[in-house]
Amino acid sequence: MTPGVKEIQIRRWSKVVANTCLISALALPALVLLGLYLSERALPLWMSALGLLPVILFSVSMVAAYRCFASFAQGQWFSQHPASHLRKSGIYLVWASFAGIVIPVLIEALAAQNSITLSISSYQFQSLLFGAIIWVLGSVWQDAYLVAKENAEFV
Repeated sequence: MTPGVKEIQIRRWSKVVANTCLISALALPALVLLGLYLSERALPLWMSALGLLPVILFSVSMVAAYRCFASFAQGQWFSQHPASHLRKSGIYLVWASFAGIVIPVLIEALAAQNSITLSISSYQFQSLLFGAIIWVLGSVWQDAYLVAKENAEFV
């Protein structure tokens, strides 16, 4: 069966999104490292490494999203793989958002500052919420696929 116009558009856009996710996954850690290197405020190496954790988790989330959308670009809509990768993307996005909130507080505390401030911006809250939404959608989609597969075996 030849793909229709709508399917071709979805595949094309899925490929664009997949490639954007992959480029982001590779570029963001490199840009953060460059920023740390060029920064006038020299942090100890362990603090810099700890500060990289949120962007590394975000990059892992983007790799999982890349795999999900690469599956879409190949026309794999109803398989377990995109659902599993979407779920993983949400999980890592939640952890990246959480790490982005907690790690600055840890760095402050470990640097022996006199005060510790925990703040959550609307962007951080949105990232946490969006990650949770993606996580749950991926989980539901994965479970729905398994139920459909099980039901197909009965027929």
